[in-house]
Amino acid sequence: SHNENNLSGDVGVSAGMASAGMAEESVDEASAARRAHLEHALSEIFAADQVSTSPTICERHSRGQSLQDVCAASGVTHEPRRLVDAVVWPRDGSQCQALVEAAWHGGFVIAPYGGGTNVSGALDLPVADSRPIVCCDMARMNRILELDLDNLIVRAEAGVVGQHLESALRRYGVTLGHEPDSMEFSTLGGWIATLASGMKKNRYGNIEDLILDVHWLSPRGAFVRRSLRCNPRESAGMAVQRLILGSEGRVGLIVDASLRLSRRPQNVLYRSAIFRAPEEGVKFLRAIEQSGHKPASVRLMDNDQFQIGQVLRPNARHWRARLMRRVQRFLVLRVWGFEADRMVVCTLVMEGTRAECRRQWRCARRWMRAFGGRSAGSENARRGYALTFAIAYIRDFLLRFGIYGESFETSVSWDLALPVCEAVKKAIAEHCARCQLGGHVLSWRITQLYKTGVTLYFYLGLAGRRAGKLQPPQADDLKDFEALEHLARALILAMGGAVSHHHGIGSLRRRYVPEVFSPARVRTENALKQWLDPRKIFLDFS
Repeated sequence: SHNENNLSGDVGVSAGMASAGMAEESVDEASAARRAHLEHALSEIFAADQVSTSPTICERHSRGQSLQDVCAASGVTHEPRRLVDAVVWPRDGSQCQALVEAAWHGGFVIAPYGGGTNVSGALDLPVADSRPIVCCDMARMNRILELDLDNLIVRAEAGVVGQHLESALRRYGVTLGHEPDSMEFSTLGGWIATLASGMKKNRYGNIEDLILDVHWLSPRGAFVRRSLRCNPRESAGMAVQRLILGSEGRVGLIVDASLRLSRRPQNVLYRSAIFRAPEEGVKFLRAIEQSGHKPASVRLMDNDQFQIGQVLRPNARHWRARLMRRVQRFLVLRVWGFEADRMVVCTLVMEGTRAECRRQWRCARRWMRAFGGRSAGSENARRGYALTFAIAYIRDFLLRFGIYGESFETSVSWDLALPVCEAVKKAIAEHCARCQLGGHVLSWRITQLYKTGVTLYFYLGLAGRRAGKLQPPQADDLKDFEALEHLARALILAMGGAVSHHHGIGSLRRRYVPEVFSPARVRTENALKQWLDPRKIFLDFS
């Protein structure tokens, strides 16, 4: 497979320079000349097995994993879409540098590609731009270049996949601790380019907290430290080296990065708690944040998401397990008096020494009781944590039956957490009733805690006009869903929420940027893009 990654060697690609592999079957002479020039330029840099113009491979590298991308792959012609003209797999930084120089002189566009997991339209290609587009797939640049166990620093290439990096570090008793729900496929370069956040942010930090240095290439030249030694911190003028963070492939190509590591925790403890209503759950989270004993992961799920989790719960095979579930249900609903359609659940993952984990759970248990909560055991916590990794698969499965779903996130201050959730749910319900749309659901969860606020993660689902039948996605249904999603985003921004917490901007959210930032800020970002990339050889969504 062309997109497999490993740390010990390169990925084999069974592809060559196809003689008729560009996107259009019939092209004019100018297009044919550009294609020939492109093929020649790439052949000067890459071996035959490092380049492909196969229509299938080009199509796969022309989209991410947003709902719009998945629908387009299923044949929905909602909007015209551009495909890349070629895909290349560089082996090292020198080939990356040569590619950037060739694009500068040869007049083609570079689309950086990591794991293809973005959900913001960051791979939407410019339809109006007639220049050839080359996808730079970093899959073969997947090596650990340095591992300094004394100073707890790792330097790795941008194409390494998250779970492969963690697997390699585990052998040495260390961890990066960055665990986004896409780590099965997402890459180090993609994390940096989107300012990613992991589920254990509370203990290890977001990606910007882990980065010590980034080596990246722009049309103006390489941004690289002359000394490969990384210091804990520097006060050395403007943080120009970090311009690549959050850039989403707009200004350059990430080659490798140095990051800080942590010793692997001696102990991992899973626990869960249930609360009678969202208000008590949010008060619990805030108390945990202010306590100084915050677990690695703390997540509060609303009732809808809790119910979905119960539906997906595997059947108990042994009679003792089935009996225990009945007893638990009777205890929660009959004895404790929780309401099945209002209760919320919080999952906690504690890491560290045994003493640290015990201290974190004692603190959490004290605040849980203070706000009327009850312990729900470790099994629910494990399943709740693991469910996050399955959400994307569930979405794609339901799409086959005319049920459309997507996640979107924001960050808000503590006082806005519940008001935003309630306002968005109400607005979605009113819109669906007014437009006579089918069944819908909007569930939320709080996934990250900060001193000043939280991260809100929404899941929006809509039943299409022919829901329940095995069918490809429909353009009209997708338009209905996009209208709902826009309504939710606009309301979140109007109430003071962030345009994104960790998914990035891409093409889907770029139109909201002027609503959030001042004209000076927008002009400055565009001016930086113009100076760094005056010929626009990297993707541009502005």
